[in-house]
Amino acid sequence: MSDTPPLKQDSPSWLPWVILLLIAVTGLRTISHPDYWTHLLQAQGPLNGTDTIVFASHPETSPNATWLYDRLLGTLHHMGGEATSTLFHVACVTAAFGLLIPVLLRIAGSGATSLGLVLSCWLLISRFEPRASLLAVLPAAVFIRVLQSSKSLVLRLAILVPVQLLW
Repeated sequence: MSDTPPLKQDSPSWLPWVILLLIAVTGLRTISHPDYWTHLLQAQGPLNGTDTIVFASHPETSPNATWLYDRLLGTLHHMGGEATSTLFHVACVTAAFGLLIPVLLRIAGSGATSLGLVLSCWLLISRFEPRASLLAVLPAAVFIRVLQSSKSLVLRLAILVPVQLLW
């Protein structure tokens, strides 16, 4: 037998939550891409699901796939400007990763979860600006969390069907 001390098996359980705070801090920045302003312009248009700013030679209208997001963004912008919109997006992404942490801790442990969150933060940092695709992370996280934790089919359907309709 050797006298070497045993290796520590895992990192502290609070580390993923600290890294989650790091993800939230990286999302706090100014808005510098034109998609935000395009969605705000779309929010002022009619509520019929058509794209009002398409430049096409034919008179047909094209569908607006993000009409619900446009309305939400317009409401947030009206309530508090760009800061409110940014904080809402940061809160949604942070909530999504927060929903996934307990599932990941159960599967992979604290060390692997922390490393995964750091890599996610590194990949997300260049694209972490208010946009419709960023909010799609939250419904995906709700799906994973509900399917991993809930055993009742009725509860799963009661949560997942409305989330799917909003997604």
